[in-house]
Formats: sequence, C-alpha cells, structure tokens
Amino acid sequence: MSKSLTNRLRDLVKLLGDLHGLHQELLQAVRGKTDAMRRGEIVRIQQCADIERSLVVRIQEREGLRSQLMELIGNDLGLSARSARVISASQLAKRVDEPYRERITEAAGDLKSTMAQLARENRVAGLIARDVLGHLRGIFESIGASVRRPVGYGADGALVAGADRQIIEAVG
Repeated sequence: MSKSLTNRLRDLVKLLGDLHGLHQELLQAVRGKTDAMRRGEIVRIQQCADIERSLVVRIQEREGLRSQLMELIGNDLGLSARSARVISASQLAKRVDEPYRERITEAAGDLKSTMAQLARENRVAGLIARDVLGHLRGIFESIGASVRRPVGYGADGALVAGADRQIIEAVG
C-alpha cells in the first residue's frame, strides 16, 4: 500500500470512530427525549430536540468528509469516484491490507450497531409522538364540537355558538 493510501485509511478509521461517537451521543439524546415524552416534560423534550439537531448537523458534516475521503481512497485503489462513494466497509476491507482491514471492519461494525439502536429508539419516539398527537386530536375535536354547537340567540337574533362560554369554563 502507498503512503497516501495508508494515511487515508488511518483517517477513515478515525472518522468512523468520530461518527460512532456522534451517533452514540445522538442515541442518548433520543433516549432522553423519549423519556421526557413519557413523562410529559415539555422543556426537556425541547432541550433534547435541540441537542439532536446540533448532532445531526455535525454528523452531516462528517459524512461529507467521509464521502470525500472515500473518493480519494477509491482513486488510490483504482475505483471510479461513484464506486468509491458507494462501496461498503466490508468491500473496502477486502481490498486493503492488515491492520486496516480489521480496523475498518471493527469501526464500521461499531457504527452500524449504534445506528441500528438509534433506528429502534427513533421508532419508539415516533410511536409515542403519534399517540400523543392522536390524544391531542381528540381533545381539539371535542373542543371544536362544543365551539360549533349553538347555545342561544344573540341580541341581533342570530345563533350564538358556545365557544366563549365553553372555553372560559374549560380554563377557569
């Protein structure tokens, strides 16, 4: 292997480790948000969502670097730029010598495992959010029904809806 390929592979292993760490932080933020959703802690949900957004931006930046690095590695290995961007870690590992074969396989495996956990946790958060929205929809439909129901006649003889009376009674 050439010196430039060796350096790029070393950088790739480090970058995969960085991505793994960021995904672990994201997983913790999603778990925190899920816990806050279960407890109805609105402020904590917002804090966790802010952390998530920040981490996603950082992950996207690192993914851009990974893509550029993969193109360079692919060029060193005689691959087209397109092929280099889409090659899997296991396919890349087959094309390089030890110790990078093992390091790439291990780093990619760690990242893949964390991403699978993150996908599961995001599904749970999505289910909770869907259930909460269903409850809120029912509440608003109930309020809306009482708003549309006429309760009498106004001074001008027109029907008066119960909105003011119902909402005032609801909020005290």
